[in-house]
Order: sequence, then C-alpha cells, then structure tokens
Amino acid sequence: MLGANVYSVGNGVLRLTTPTGDPNHLLYAVPGYDSSIQEVLARIRILNFGTGDAPRGGIATCVDPAASPAGGIDLHIRDENLGRHIEFLDDLRAWGTEYQYLWQTNTWYWLRLRHEPNAATQGGVNDAFGKIWPADGSTAEPAAWQDVYDYTPGLSARTGYAGIVAGSSSGTSELEIDYILIKAAGLPSVTVAPAAFPLAQTAVAIVTQPQGQSVSQCQPATFSVLCSGTAPITYQWQRNGTAIPGATNSSYTTPLVQLADNGALFRVVVANVASNTTHTVISSNASLTVTPNVPPPRLVAAANNGLNQVIVTFSEPVTVASANTPGNYAITNLGVSLAILKATLADNQTNVTLVTTGQI
Repeated sequence: MLGANVYSVGNGVLRLTTPTGDPNHLLYAVPGYDSSIQEVLARIRILNFGTGDAPRGGIATCVDPAASPAGGIDLHIRDENLGRHIEFLDDLRAWGTEYQYLWQTNTWYWLRLRHEPNAATQGGVNDAFGKIWPADGSTAEPAAWQDVYDYTPGLSARTGYAGIVAGSSSGTSELEIDYILIKAAGLPSVTVAPAAFPLAQTAVAIVTQPQGQSVSQCQPATFSVLCSGTAPITYQWQRNGTAIPGATNSSYTTPLVQLADNGALFRVVVANVASNTTHTVISSNASLTVTPNVPPPRLVAAANNGLNQVIVTFSEPVTVASANTPGNYAITNLGVSLAILKATLADNQTNVTLVTTGQI
C-alpha cells in the first residue's frame, strides 16, 4: 500500500474511501510477474463521487514503489470537462486520453487496463489501453479498446506492480471492488462473457416481518426482520415513521421502555443493489405494548462502600431518571438523616451508587 490507507474489506468487497494525499495505490507487490506488460480487470461500483479535477479512482499498472515519484499508469473514473468518463493518468507526470462514458453511481462496471509499450498486436503505436462496460451480465465485453494512450518515447516507460488506485485528497471518491484479476505477459487472455458474473442477483425481499412486542415497563423490546436478496443489504429502523439514529442492523433493541412508549410503531427500510438497480422495501409496522410494572422494583440490598458511598441494589432494572435523582433516597439512623449528594445508576441498571456526606 502506497499513500493513505483508505482500503478496507467487508461483505465480500474491497472499499475505497476518499484519501488524503496523492497518489495512493494498493498493489500486488509480489516479485516474479512482468514489470512492464500488465493487465488489470476489475468489477467496480461507484458509490459516491464528486465533480472536478480531484475526484478519481480506478485501476493501475506499472507502479514502482522505489521510484521518485512512485507513480504508474492509471485508468481513472472521472467527472469533469467533458462530463463522466474514464481517463489515463501517468502519475505525477501527465494526464492522458479520455473516453466519454456516462457511468452511474451504485452501479457495477467492468474496468480493464492493459499496459504494453508500443504493443505490436495493436499497431505498435500505443502503450496503454482501457475499456469500461456494464457488469450485470447484460453486455458482452467490447472487442475493441475504447481508450488508448501513447506516452512513449515522450516520457519514459513505466515498470513496476499493478493494483488499485484511489482518488486524490480534495474530492469525494468512494468505490467498491468485488473482483480483480492481475495478469502479465505470457498468461492467457481472459475475456468477460455476457453471462459472466450473473451473481444470482436478486432484489431484497422481506421473508419474516417484524412482530409486535409486549414488554413490562422498564424492560427493553427487540424487533427483528429476516430478508433475502443479494448482499449487502442495508437496514434503517424507524419509530412512528422517523429514522432511529444508529439502528442499522437486522434487529433493533429499544432502550428501557416506559408507559409513554405504549402504542409506538416500529418498521424497517431495507435496500440492496441487484443487477445495477437499487431496490427498497419497507416492512409492515410492529406495535409496542407496554404493561405497567406491578409490583414496582424493590430494594434488595444496601452496602457501605467507603466513608462516603453506599451501593443499593434493586430487584429489577430501573430508569436512569428515577435512579439518578438523589431526592428519591433517604438514609436515616436513630432519627438522623445522612445527606445524599449524588446518585449514579450502574450499567446493569439495578445497582445505584449513592455519594453521601461523611459517614461516622
């Protein structure tokens, strides 16, 4: 990895986020493959992408980590000047040719880059070759290269490793890659057939709807949903139609409920991308029923904890508001009261630490 570490793996994909600094490469840096004639094939989804010169990202060949500057020949996704397109970049030396292609966000594409200075099979003139096409199985790989670039002998030929290149530092560039092939001279040609990567892509569907929950006051309630469809699937739970911050898993557990929560409605919005189309489904509403806590929590223990603390324990969880109110407690002995300065509920929600004035 050269430059900023903006690469992470999750749900079967490599994620690229906007970096600081430029250039940034993730390379297959294993000696032994041709350092000059290389090809990279990757399946890329563009998640979030800005306009102008700075946002960029894609695949790279012939990056030399020992060189200064440590650049290579990149094929970038771009959105500037002539609009959305792909474009060659000879890192830190020169921009290359462009090919207009109206790519879309949240859509999978194949991106192929080949580096072969003065390629004899391509007429002996150009040095870099690129193409882009939909990766949903609907389109065959174009037979001809869409974008070609001749940078030698005006600039010296690049040598090095191949891999991924992230965008520069001042523009949004978020990409995902779920397949990459790196090959060099002498290896068989690999062509993507129309039916390649059918991925059995299916739109998200709800298999099991969230069910209504009935719980006692001061207890949590958990709602869950079971979905099918091509991963990754996203979740956003709502209460009475309003999104709940941070509730983005297949299940949601409420804080300790109160009588005022009785009748609240919970649902979840699920989404995925299948065959380059975003699909969204909203679950049915699940109601929350809160029953009064009868009998209420009772005090089961009180223990001294030094000269100015007492720990009290209740029979069941209590609310933060009631537990942390010093006026809800009284400690007396022979008609004399001990002042309670502070009350703090523990994480187990049954123990409360009381801070008192000095105990004799």
